[in-house]
Amino acid sequence: MIKADIIESLFGHYKTFTARGPLKEVGRLVLLIPAFLSELNAPVIREAMASVRTLDVQQWVDKHLGDSMLARRRRALRPVIKTA
Repeated sequence: MIKADIIESLFGHYKTFTARGPLKEVGRLVLLIPAFLSELNAPVIREAMASVRTLDVQQWVDKHLGDSMLARRRRALRPVIKTA
């Protein structure tokens, strides 16, 4: 399989996985792509979860992906609440 076929296959798996969602943007679920490349089992998942902090993932997402389209839409359409 050539590299382009592998990449196309990975994004095909990604699109299938995210097909149930209302928004089709490439968002934080893009971080699942490496999981499509290997056999997942309890020890591998445990090692992955122990080696990367949630805070680090959140900071990476904020820096590289930013807010999702849904978050931007909610912020734009949020009613203005007037305070006294």
